[in-house]
Amino acid sequence: MIANMKIVIILSHEMDHHGKLKEESIKRANLGIKIFHDKNCDFILTLGWSYRKDIELPIASAVKSYINEMGIPISKIISDINSRDTVGDAIFSKLLLEKKYSPEKLYVVSSDYHIERVKMIFNSIYTKQFKIEFFGCCTNANQRNKIKEQESSSAFLNTFGNIDFTNNEILLDRLKSQHPFYNGKVFPKFRGS
Repeated sequence: MIANMKIVIILSHEMDHHGKLKEESIKRANLGIKIFHDKNCDFILTLGWSYRKDIELPIASAVKSYINEMGIPISKIISDINSRDTVGDAIFSKLLLEKKYSPEKLYVVSSDYHIERVKMIFNSIYTKQFKIEFFGCCTNANQRNKIKEQESSSAFLNTFGNIDFTNNEILLDRLKSQHPFYNGKVFPKFRGS
């Protein structure tokens, strides 16, 4: 296990049917690259599954390619293709980091309108085991974004509010059994571990 590392975690947004990142994903990636350099980080972690029906490319891989094109060596980019949303981003990044790394500090990157929910989710799931700083890229968020954030925050609390976040097995089981993005209600049932 590699210890005392600093890792940037970039939460993916959207890409087009060719695997090209959309504007908000590019802004998040660029902010992650800046933090990687400014904070002298060891790795960048990209997250996200193959969510589009018209392309099999996981968005984590599209973000990884973009970051590499911007000058970050592939050897400095880690990807996890399991997560389907912010809750999954937190859970799967935690499982990966606990298994292979021992970070001293995490820098989590998302969008400005999304960052409060990201903080709530990551601080709950990571249970203060790592020092985390949060960064949001500037967007033109509208009222619809804000309402969706409130609804999603409530859904997170309803689904995960009463569990032991230190127990990864319970956390993953709750994700797979009760979260509609993983239990088969919205997307195909998640089969991974």
